Amino acid sequence: MSDEIALHMKLFSRASKEFLCLDCQAAYLNVERVQLEEVIERYHRSGTCVLFAKWDD
Repeated sequence: MSDEIALHMKLFSRASKEFLCLDCQAAYLNVERVQLEEVIERYHRSGTCVLFAKWDD
């Protein structure tokens, strides 16, 4: 799952069938894209959300 989709599901709805790109999410939320990228990194580091899990091959 891409980070853009994971963030959309986390912020808007896990039941979403259509997704906003990261730039559109930022515009909708009236924040800078870099802020959303920081949120994504925070979830990766925390390991608390399965939407942002990194799988080792």
